[in-house]
Amino acid sequence: MKKIFVILLSVLLLTGFAGCGFNVNDGFNIDDYNDTINNSDRIDVIIDDKRVDMISGHNNIEDFVNALKLDEWKIKELPEDAKKDAEFVMYKNKTKKEGSKDNSTKFIQVAKIITYKDINYVTLSIAKMEFDFKIPEDVSDYLNTFI
Repeated sequence: MKKIFVILLSVLLLTGFAGCGFNVNDGFNIDDYNDTINNSDRIDVIIDDKRVDMISGHNNIEDFVNALKLDEWKIKELPEDAKKDAEFVMYKNKTKKEGSKDNSTKFIQVAKIITYKDINYVTLSIAKMEFDFKIPEDVSDYLNTFI
């Protein structure tokens, strides 16, 4: 299962880069990453290195992703004076190996959204890459409800 996820994520990333010709301002499509975020099993809301909230359950995560309006995000350079506000860290269940006696649930981080104080910008970290976006004001307001 883990290999399938890695392959799928790799294909999505390669498709995204091929479609935009490595020029993030022309043709970059955030929807290519929607599946990675939408298929998360848990989203932790982190402020000052402390988890203050957790979003879990398929319907809650789907509602969260829909509220983000990913198709309206625009790649923009992050202002120099941006101050980090909160992190939304997406996790996927780590696949257990057959025959393993370990019954604990383990999660692996698949993506992170960082919000900033008093500006409508976020940073999306996914697959060891980071992209800065200007987001709609209502999306910023929605993310601030978790803070």
